[in-house]
Amino acid sequence: MLIWRRVDFLRIEYRSRFLSKERLILKPFLLSSPPMNIPHQNHSIAIIGAGLSGISCAVALGKTIGNVTVFEAEAQPGGRMISRQQDGMQFDSGAQYFTVRSDAFRQQVKEWLDQWLIDEWPAWLVDLENGEALSHEDGAKRYIGRPMMHSFIQDMAELCDVRYETKIKKIGFHKKESRWELIDTHRKTQGSFDTVIVAVPAPQAVPLLSVTPALTNIAETIVMTATWTLMVAFDEPLQFGFDGAYVLSEELAWIVRDSGKIERDGSHGKEVWVIHASPEWSEKNKKLSTKKVNKILLDALGRVTGRAIPKPHLIVTELWPHAKPVNPLTEGCLYDRELRIGACGDWCCAARVEGAYLSGLTLAARVLHDA
Repeated sequence: MLIWRRVDFLRIEYRSRFLSKERLILKPFLLSSPPMNIPHQNHSIAIIGAGLSGISCAVALGKTIGNVTVFEAEAQPGGRMISRQQDGMQFDSGAQYFTVRSDAFRQQVKEWLDQWLIDEWPAWLVDLENGEALSHEDGAKRYIGRPMMHSFIQDMAELCDVRYETKIKKIGFHKKESRWELIDTHRKTQGSFDTVIVAVPAPQAVPLLSVTPALTNIAETIVMTATWTLMVAFDEPLQFGFDGAYVLSEELAWIVRDSGKIERDGSHGKEVWVIHASPEWSEKNKKLSTKKVNKILLDALGRVTGRAIPKPHLIVTELWPHAKPVNPLTEGCLYDRELRIGACGDWCCAARVEGAYLSGLTLAARVLHDA
């Protein structure tokens, strides 16, 4: 049985596991000051990764530099904000929403709203524990992409030269020419560039940054936790009475009625839920089979809601090995001015969608300033 208790006052404190308390700390000139030295139009830049950080960096650089190329291992942009498609149904498998704290991101969010690429998500969220649900009211406005979570990133990517399904395995520096060479997983050269930007999760950035020990040593200090995700479609509504819940249990961290989001109407009459396992449980069970993960997490869903969970129509299971940074940097980005190589991402700024966006802008400004 699900027990309800509505809390109408603003909840200032919340379990630290679910609500990040970090501040966005950026060096002011990186976002506000004009570039001191603008690189020549022939200056070439390679960006590895077409998530929000890499694409925002590419768009910012592209306004000044004509030769910016983005390399993406997947078939579409978005990174951890991607929406998955399965049997005609859509699932927001990674990031579920985003909020705004900084003026720079607020201005960008307004543009996305005006372009109908995102919308405010007026969801009823609760804190859920042992069948007891408390209304989660923190006063924050939450936004989602429309019609897919990564739609606004896809729109930005159309302004860029992106080479999809191209995974960069190694980058090397030619001292004589003072240029970077990119090698993909098929040992094929993808070109040489004046500047290289690595915009992937820290554990994936470490081997790419190995040519510069100073940056590698910093990236190696970042801990990123895994997240098991279940994307589940049911023939009948579960009737939990809420849109999403922050869950306090050993196995679960978050559940959401994904088919209830704006323009998520491609579920063919099914009710779609996305379930995120807790970082702690996911880390301990990264090697479990998907069959075991499905059973454990669906059983946990029944316990925390106090409901019998019907047999799903469809289950799609995904492990995000590097879902969230535990100890993000506060510098905004990493950059070696002499070698002209840098890194950006939420792990460089703040463990939030906004952090990824601002990190990309910060590195773009740094490249322009130090060129």
